[in-house]
Parts: sequence; C-alpha cells; structure tokens
Amino acid sequence: MGIFTELIDTWCLADPSERAMKLCRTVAAPLSITADQMSFHLSLRQPTFSHDDRFCTVGRCRLPSSPSLHTVQKHRLGHTRDVLQLMERLAVCVQNREPVLLVGETGVGKTSIVQSLASALNVTLKVVNLSPSSDTDELITGYRPATISHILEPFTHFYHEVFTNNFDVVKNQRFLSHLEVGGCDLLKHLQFYTFTSYLN
Repeated sequence: MGIFTELIDTWCLADPSERAMKLCRTVAAPLSITADQMSFHLSLRQPTFSHDDRFCTVGRCRLPSSPSLHTVQKHRLGHTRDVLQLMERLAVCVQNREPVLLVGETGVGKTSIVQSLASALNVTLKVVNLSPSSDTDELITGYRPATISHILEPFTHFYHEVFTNNFDVVKNQRFLSHLEVGGCDLLKHLQFYTFTSYLN
C-alpha cells in the first residue's frame, strides 16, 4: 500500500474527483490492490498525528521538530480525516523538499493546515495572502531597497539635536538651514572629512 499511496499522491489526486478515481484504479490494478482496499484508502483511512519536542509524525511521514529558544504559538485545528490526509501529503513534500501549490476556495482551510503543521514542527511561518489581483509589490515591498537619505535620517535628527545643544543656534543659523535642506549630502561630506582626517 505504501507504493500505491506515493503513486496516487503524485499522479492521481491533483485531478478532479471523477478522473482521479479512474486514475487510481489504473494504478491499483498492477499492484493487486482490490477495489475495497482502494476505496478504504481514499475515503476512510485517517492518518495518525502526534508530535513532541523532537519529532512530528503525520501518517507515513516523520519530521524532526525544530529546536527553538522561543515558543512558537500553537495553532489549534480540528484533526478530521480530510485535514490529516492533506497534512500528511504536505509533510511528505516538506520531507522531500518539494514545492507545494494548494488550490481551493477562500476559507476552506489551506492556510490553517499549513499553519498547524508549522506549529507542530515548532517553526515560524509567515503568511502572505495573495489573489489573482495581487501586485508583485505586495510580495516584495519589504525588500524595497533603502536610499542613503532614508538610512541617514535618524542620524540627521540626532546630529541636529546634539549641535543645537552645544553650539549657538543664532550664530550657526546658516549652517542649520543648509543641514535641513541638504542634510544627507552634508552629513556624507562631514563623515568623509572626519574619516579622512582620522586616517591622516
């Protein structure tokens, strides 16, 4: 049955249910698997689920849990037969380092099952919900390159505060106005000259 399970997961069950049953029968015949065995495997079999600090076992798959210094928030999910069968297939994909594409209507539990498996493995999962209308900016916004002016902005404010606390603001008004207009360029020059004078 182990070979049958692997074959139907790979070749058959991604298709719509009518065609999937026909494909499963085609796979079962050369393996001497009866119609009753196939029906039980597809409709009634419920994979076991257990996890502890070291391992997470879902049906035929056993994955090592991630050691973590912080506790990952446990995700609660009802372990029905359908949930456990899908979780077992996901665990096999994780074990084999294979990408997974889950397709289905909104709210049927795709994300929840992945979150539950991640929680059992004690790993942090970041969820990014996308739809056909999603823009690539939604996925890569966090990786947008930062400009020098953006990086130096806190330093500019800090420099302004230290300068005004230690020097006469009235006498240095022209310098401070230049700092406000082109603060980043001025700070870059100041850093460069400070660094070169230090080297000399």
